[in-house]
Amino acid sequence: MIFHRLSRFGSNISSGKIYGKISNSSSEHISYLVSIFGVVGDQITTRLSLNRPYIIESNPLTRMLIEHNVWLVFDVFMLALLMGLSSSFVRKVREPSARMILVFPLFLGVFRLVAAIWNLQFLLIS
Repeated sequence: MIFHRLSRFGSNISSGKIYGKISNSSSEHISYLVSIFGVVGDQITTRLSLNRPYIIESNPLTRMLIEHNVWLVFDVFMLALLMGLSSSFVRKVREPSARMILVFPLFLGVFRLVAAIWNLQFLLIS
């Protein structure tokens, strides 16, 4: 007689298999999506805010990039480079600790989402 070990939800799928599937692809996709939404949100809210009178860009690097009309190109290049490097690193080094590199695109996305929310308050106030 063969006994199957059931999980607490009554299935015979171990939680290790589920966690492996979720953590391998989902964490990478979440990291990349947060970075994309952050950059797009910051680009849109900054451009809309700068169309309002008496609002200026306070970041000197961003101000210089906007004045030379290369801010969007710089952001797309930086996002593609960061996502490409982290993706290739995760696939090249097949250890669980290599996934820590996904913190960098996630940090970029969260930072830019905070900037987008900051810009959104100026859009709503003025």
